[in-house]
Amino acid sequence: MKLFKNFFCLLGGSLLAVAIRVVYPFRHYKIGRLPSHEIGHYATNIEVYLCEKDAQLNNHNKKSRDIWYRNPTAGVSNQQLDKMWARTIKISTSPIVRYTDAISRRLPGRAKFAIIHHDRDAYALFDKMAPHLSFTSQEILEGEQFLDSVRTFPGQKFVCLAVRDSSYKRAQFEDRDIAKDDYRNNDIRNYQIVAEQLAKDGYLVFRMGAKVERPFVTTSPQVIDYASNGMRSEFLDIYLGANCELFISSVLGIDSIPEIFRRPRVLTNYIPIGNFGKYGPRDLIIP
Repeated sequence: MKLFKNFFCLLGGSLLAVAIRVVYPFRHYKIGRLPSHEIGHYATNIEVYLCEKDAQLNNHNKKSRDIWYRNPTAGVSNQQLDKMWARTIKISTSPIVRYTDAISRRLPGRAKFAIIHHDRDAYALFDKMAPHLSFTSQEILEGEQFLDSVRTFPGQKFVCLAVRDSSYKRAQFEDRDIAKDDYRNNDIRNYQIVAEQLAKDGYLVFRMGAKVERPFVTTSPQVIDYASNGMRSEFLDIYLGANCELFISSVLGIDSIPEIFRRPRVLTNYIPIGNFGKYGPRDLIIP
C-alpha cells in the first residue's frame, strides 16, 4: 500500500512539475516548503518573503500563485502561528505537492518555480509595510481576557523576557547534537535585576519559554514566570510577543514574533556577531 502511494505521488508530482511549466506563460505557480519546525524561521522567513514579494524585489512576481507545504517529518513548532499563516498563505496538505517540489527542483528552470526564502529584512521593508499576520476578533478577546486577569490596573503595559537555555532544543531535537550551540545559553537569574526594575516602573514582566531549565524566582509579583507556572499556551506565546511594549531576549526563536509584528526588542549577549546585519531600527543589540 505504501509502495502504491509513493508511486502515485511520484507520478502526480512529475505531471504537476511539467504542468506548471506548460501554463507558465499564462499563470505562474511556485512551490515552497515551510520552515515550520523552528518558530523563528517560521515567523521571520515567511514575513520577509511576503514583504519582498509585495515590493517585487529579488525577482519575486507579485502575481505568482504560491503553494506552500509543511515538512511531514519535522512537525510544527507553534500551532497558533501555523493557524495564522494558514489564513494568509496557501498551505497544501497533499503529499503530491512535496513530490512536485522535489521533482521540479531537478528540472530546467527550477528557480522560476521554487519559493526561496530567508530571514533577513535586507531592504528594511518591515518599517515600510504592515504585518501580514493579524488576530481574529475572538483571538483578541481571548488574549485581552488573559491580560486583564493578571493586570493590577486596566491597560497595564507589559514586557516579555526570553532567555536562552538548552532545554527547548534538547527536547525538540533529541536526535541532533546541539552541544555546539551551548555557548549561546544564558542564566535567567542574571536578568532578575532588570525584571524587578521594570516591575517597579509599572510594567508586568512575562518570563517566556516553551521549556526552561529552572524557574525564575524574584521578589516581585509583577514578574510572572509564565514559562513555568502553568499559564503558558502556544496561543499566548504569539499574542504576548505580538503585543508587548518591549521584548528582551538573549536571541532565540520566539523573539521573531515581536519582530514580525514590529515590536521593539532588546537583544542581549548577542552571538554570533556576524548576524548583526539581520536586525533593524527597532532593535537594541547588546553584545
